[in-house]
Amino acid sequence: MSTPRRQLRSTATPEEQEQAILAAATEEFADVGVRRASMDYVAKRAGVSRSTLYRRFPNKEALLMGVGNIVFIDAMKRLDKACKGKDPKGAVVAAFIESSNILNENPMMRRLFLNDLEILGTIITMSSPSEQMFFEGAVAAITSTLKNADSTMSDEDLGATSELLLRVAGSLFQVHSQRVDITDPKSMGAFAEKYLAPLVH
Repeated sequence: MSTPRRQLRSTATPEEQEQAILAAATEEFADVGVRRASMDYVAKRAGVSRSTLYRRFPNKEALLMGVGNIVFIDAMKRLDKACKGKDPKGAVVAAFIESSNILNENPMMRRLFLNDLEILGTIITMSSPSEQMFFEGAVAAITSTLKNADSTMSDEDLGATSELLLRVAGSLFQVHSQRVDITDPKSMGAFAEKYLAPLVH
């Protein structure tokens, strides 16, 4: 477990305090899991008082939502960047390759998908600050990415296909398959190219 950070300077802004808390919570969740995470230890890691932590995040669920929102936004930005300049089929392949990279590089994502599936389910059904469930937000983001890749599918078909792609990716991460290695971007790309890219046009 990491050594707690020092106290933030007394002139730290509320925004700086919140950033420090969310960064500390992300580390704590990745290290010990959401269930075992300690709000007191998050406060120590962030260098803030307990009262400051609870004023910003009154309970662990609120803290988890804050962290989940950061992880979600970062993942969507990475997927969008990976898909830029690709046609619809190429975007699907690029998205699956990048999703493998994200899982391998982000300790919290790995813990959620591989060890804390119940907690992951809770996050997925939570509402983000925009009052949209994270899952529906991800579907909308994938739909937008495929539209930007000049997909000619109807909005209804594109939305349904985007949801299917997201569900396939999620199931692969949650239940290991002998046919595709989620830790290998090449394996994920080959799988997507053969079985999933043909679903879009």
